[in-house]
Amino acid sequence: YISMTSWRNAASPLASHAMPNKWFDEQGLVNLEEVKTGYVFSVHAEWTFT
Repeated sequence: YISMTSWRNAASPLASHAMPNKWFDEQGLVNLEEVKTGYVFSVHAEWTFT
């Protein structure tokens, strides 16, 4: 049993083995390594098209 209540536990080899990157892909989660920085998205933003 691994308590995942802090970020230091996220680097646990057991957690990496139990939840490999492929598992996150299968869950449909966003890969944060592929997110382009410099863009801020908000539900409150006004979209304008030119």
